[in-house]
Amino acid sequence: MIQITSDLRLDDRDISERFVRSIGSRSQNTRKEATAVELRLDIGKAALPPDVKARVMALGGRHVTTDGVLIVASRANRSQAENRRAARARLVVLLKRAAAAPKPRRATQPEPSVRRERRTSKQQHSALNARGAGETRISRIEAEAAPEPRARPKARRVAPPCLPSRRQISRWTSSDTSW
Repeated sequence: MIQITSDLRLDDRDISERFVRSIGSRSQNTRKEATAVELRLDIGKAALPPDVKARVMALGGRHVTTDGVLIVASRANRSQAENRRAARARLVVLLKRAAAAPKPRRATQPEPSVRRERRTSKQQHSALNARGAGETRISRIEAEAAPEPRARPKARRVAPPCLPSRRQISRWTSSDTSW
């Protein structure tokens, strides 16, 4: 028997264990030993109240199969015993959360002063947006009416100065000035 709350217990026969191969922590016993554990709880057949069953289905999320079987797996530790203990602890925590009835929500209304503040804030923001949109429209109209600036003439590309070749230098330095 697994004690969940003071008045709620789960029979060991409702849980089936299966050990599968897995990588242990720090990659030890890699695919050699079946150290990971999978606990399976058939929610429909378990001796739980119907409201708790519904909450377990909701809290289980993707760990609940389409057949209504909750699968809790643990493969974090190197030994079967530690993984079994961890998986059972996770199952008990989930069942405790499901056993606690949710607190009913009480509908409330905001106070009139809060409503007034929110309304004035919205009005101020709306006025700010309207003012900004008006300026944008006017500036667009002015831009269309203004004459287009004259285009600058394109600058001519001038070849960068280059150094004279050796041949030119030798001609300049020669005593022959016939060139």
